[in-house]
Amino acid sequence: MVEPFMLRRWLYINVLWLLVACAPEYNWRTVQMAEGAVEQLFPASPHEERVAMGGQADNLHYFVASAKVGDAVFIATWIPLLPDQSDQQLYDTVVAGLLQRAGQSLKPLPAVGEVFTLQSTGRQQQNVRTDVRVLRYAAGVLQLSVSAEDKASFPDDAATQFLAFHSN
Repeated sequence: MVEPFMLRRWLYINVLWLLVACAPEYNWRTVQMAEGAVEQLFPASPHEERVAMGGQADNLHYFVASAKVGDAVFIATWIPLLPDQSDQQLYDTVVAGLLQRAGQSLKPLPAVGEVFTLQSTGRQQQNVRTDVRVLRYAAGVLQLSVSAEDKASFPDDAATQFLAFHSN
């Protein structure tokens, strides 16, 4: 007969092993970024940056938060409106720039909030898939993207969850 202490210990160890083995790859959390201007859902703890736009004299910044899970990179970029710029002008500039850098053009541009896919070549000449959604948000635009190499399994479900989140 097995002693109760040994049985409990064996059960405890096996339960711990199962919990560690079944730990979720994605640890979703809502993150405030851009000095509180934006709230976004991330699949892991993001790295955040404040980046100067143009020259330092204009004191304008955009904000980037990114998290990597496996082979996929999740990025949220908040770009504020410039003086005398409409939110539609900023949206058109951001989307056209994304398409141009990927060597693609879409006429007409995707609608605000529409998810679109870019195909590009990565650093080591691999094909990279990037799903993108650009929204008007808090006196600027919020650019959301999920990228992964084609040969890697693109995280369709996680990308859908990340791109679909929108908090006002």
